[in-house]
Amino acid sequence: MININLLENFKRNFLPEKYLESFLNFADTMSNITVENMLHSVCAGDFTPANNTNSTKILYIPGTKGNEVYSIKSAKKMKKYYTEIDIKCFDGYKHAELAVYEPDKWLDTVVSFLYE
Repeated sequence: MININLLENFKRNFLPEKYLESFLNFADTMSNITVENMLHSVCAGDFTPANNTNSTKILYIPGTKGNEVYSIKSAKKMKKYYTEIDIKCFDGYKHAELAVYEPDKWLDTVVSFLYE
């Protein structure tokens, strides 16, 4: 069962309501482990790396609008464990705002990273 306050916060700060039904239908296909992995990937506060060999390619795309202190803190913590991390900061965007509202720009960034 979905927490209504969580859902309202999600619509207000993350995903426009017109995409919500599609997202929830997609989320229903995910296993619990996948959802946990997604949460761990975006919540670096409790981040503890597994056997880091520095061969892992990581792209971190934080925004500067909203809770930028958290984004900076997360970037520093990830840089500590993964020195080769590529951090592409998008000024004036909230977390994941680029992916939601300008997916072509986000995709160009990700594809560029993957093929560097």
